[in-house]
Amino acid sequence: MLGSVAYTESALALYTALAVAWVLRALRDDASRLKAMLIAGAMAGFACGVKYTAVPMVMVALGASTIGVAFVTRSAREWIKPLLAFTVVAVALFSPWLIRNVAWVRNPVFPLAMSTLGRAHFDEGQVERFRIAHSPPAKDQALPARIGKAVNEIFADWQYGYLFWPLCAVALALAWRRREAWLIAGYLVVVLIIWIGFTHLLGRFYVLTIPVAAMSLGLVRARLWSIVPSVIAACLAINSLRLVHEPLEHFAQLARHGFFGIDDLSWMTAPGIAEVAAKSDTPVWLVGSAEGFLYPIPSARLHYRTVFDLPGHAPDMYQAWLGQSAEQTNGLIVINPMEVDRLSRTYFGVPGLPEDYAGARDEVQILGR
Repeated sequence: MLGSVAYTESALALYTALAVAWVLRALRDDASRLKAMLIAGAMAGFACGVKYTAVPMVMVALGASTIGVAFVTRSAREWIKPLLAFTVVAVALFSPWLIRNVAWVRNPVFPLAMSTLGRAHFDEGQVERFRIAHSPPAKDQALPARIGKAVNEIFADWQYGYLFWPLCAVALALAWRRREAWLIAGYLVVVLIIWIGFTHLLGRFYVLTIPVAAMSLGLVRARLWSIVPSVIAACLAINSLRLVHEPLEHFAQLARHGFFGIDDLSWMTAPGIAEVAAKSDTPVWLVGSAEGFLYPIPSARLHYRTVFDLPGHAPDMYQAWLGQSAEQTNGLIVINPMEVDRLSRTYFGVPGLPEDYAGARDEVQILGR
């Protein structure tokens, strides 16, 4: 699930787990509560620095669930300073990103909130493209559809392992007299509400809760519980191996052919680029691709755009990706027609291949050799 965004989502899950762990410690030890909440705030701030979604899903959700526990235990007054410390530290460690955006485009959360805080260099078409790309499809925007999506994308998705959520629910039920169980349950519910109501309903947006939910298994106090985790681990491992064997076989085949560990990825680029890389003055322009890391070419002469960098109302493919016509472009133009076609069908205002496109539509073409 996280293969294409491994570093972002994994870092988010790590900092989320650490933040929750320190809040759990604050619940257990009144004497070190302030210190624990300071560290929890630092972890929440780091999470926000990884990804904007951490602001509601970590800082707000964890703060809200902690406040809930404080009210239930009638200790709200004792939690004022720790929660204030948590918030101040989290915002302080998140602030470099906000300050950088203010200095760059005057919008601290760019490219979010462009309609209210400013769209900077984005044109209206780019704003609309970003909005549509980060909104649920029309068929999923009603609340019943959103709830159904949560069931399908989270609780009934094979990538979550099927057994995981029922086991966590049982653990929380068995440990329900403990404040830690209230915190974890409250946090999972708040994040689920945010996922349903305020995201574009991708299953990976809930992955950050997996290590938090797993903590519930350690809360249960029972004579046989020392055996239960071993049985659970075995069941999950057996179930996971069955589910992931087929998807992972593809990568196993790559490993058998020596794909992993290689230093030179130039063989993945279009034929003809290797010779160009040896020339010190030939610019290369990518159309339909932003995978600049594949090209053994200095970045000073490698030009590409991501899909959100394309102007919103470009008249054709070349104006969108190059900012000019093919005739005006100095250097080699590497066109990936498959990606141009896919992006034009997926994103608002992205031009597709020209009607008079002469190259093959299923292989990369190089113009201007």
